[in-house]
Amino acid sequence: MTNFFLTPVQGYSLVQGRLDAEIEETLTHGAWSFRLTPWADLRAPLPIAGEFRGAGVTGEVKEGWGEYADTSWDLRIGNQILSWGAADQINPTDVWNPRDFVDPFQSTKLPITVARVRVHPAEWEHVALEFDVAPFFREARIPIKFPTGTTLTSVRETDSRWLIPLPSGIDLGGSVSPLYYRLAEANYPVSWQLGGKILLQRFGGWDFSISGYSGVESTPRVGLTKTGTAGDPLLPLTITLHPSFHRQWMVGLDGSGSVAIGDRDVGLRFEAAYFKRDNSRAQAADPTIVADLMKDDYIHAVVGADYTFLKKFLGTVVYTNLQFVIYQKIGSVETEAGRYVLEGVPNVSPWDRNLAFYLENRLDSKWKLATQFITSFVNNDALITPAVQTHWSDHLSTSLGIDLFFGPQRGFFGQFKDNDRVVFKLNLTI
Repeated sequence: MTNFFLTPVQGYSLVQGRLDAEIEETLTHGAWSFRLTPWADLRAPLPIAGEFRGAGVTGEVKEGWGEYADTSWDLRIGNQILSWGAADQINPTDVWNPRDFVDPFQSTKLPITVARVRVHPAEWEHVALEFDVAPFFREARIPIKFPTGTTLTSVRETDSRWLIPLPSGIDLGGSVSPLYYRLAEANYPVSWQLGGKILLQRFGGWDFSISGYSGVESTPRVGLTKTGTAGDPLLPLTITLHPSFHRQWMVGLDGSGSVAIGDRDVGLRFEAAYFKRDNSRAQAADPTIVADLMKDDYIHAVVGADYTFLKKFLGTVVYTNLQFVIYQKIGSVETEAGRYVLEGVPNVSPWDRNLAFYLENRLDSKWKLATQFITSFVNNDALITPAVQTHWSDHLSTSLGIDLFFGPQRGFFGQFKDNDRVVFKLNLTI
């Protein structure tokens, strides 16, 4: 499978290209199955630390596992992409795989090494169990990756915000000083992760699952320290970033089913998760960064409905999907700021209280118009992504769309309002 898309980059007279390619091969012999999916990602030009370089290639085994399947249980070990949750796209309980956030709106899951056991005896008509263990931790891939110990002087506020630029100055009591940055060695906890689910299936047309997880946050908490004097505007301050990864626990519940309205069904889905964040290592850190590393617990939930209209609209079949998202912190430890506050740091949380709406017009078997709309009721910003999708054959499909951002700079979507772009995708399966 090959995916290819182009997008203009704000502030540069260029088009950024990305090529994703993967080859999948599955071998089955009796109760044994083996899958190997090597994957490569080419980006040109490649954004690193606020500057564009010629090109960059990453590659790895996206899926590489062996599985033994018995009539009442199965075991799969190796590199895997796990999918937890019943909601569409927005899945609070889907905590296993870290994400590639180099492009936050084309983020993909990164594989991790997992041993997964599923227990489903025939006599358990409506119940199944799943247990997952990951011995190795893997962090998310984020747009800025500083070399350890390197002082950066080239992060510019005029760069595309895909790069998450850091502020070039700091206001300490009314005095603004230029900033240099240094990245300290990341601090990791015990890396093992484990979780499990109870799946309750086919209860009056509904499926439910109850999940639990103990693992490590895939994005770091960051503490700030400084060297230098803020009193002299000609003397730069050096801000050292101290990334630190911490454990967390999650309990979740999700379900999917439908209700009949007249002679049509309305699909319903819900998903909710409570995250308990471990602050024990934050409290034991250097006192200068404790406040930065402390984090509140939170609840992340989504409820949605989908419906396909019986009557065609303008000669087309219309499918709609509506979701409401809630992200609520519990506690107050984050209200205490650390010693140093960087103004202008980008918003990295897409969810607060959001409405997500998807509309699809199926013109015929090959053509469809698709539009996604996401808005925040907290920041009054929004993302709209209209696109024309064409299924040329079983092996070839294309999409031409636009990403449009609206709203104030403080919002996750509003901060990208200078990055409106045209996106072309080509999917080729050989």
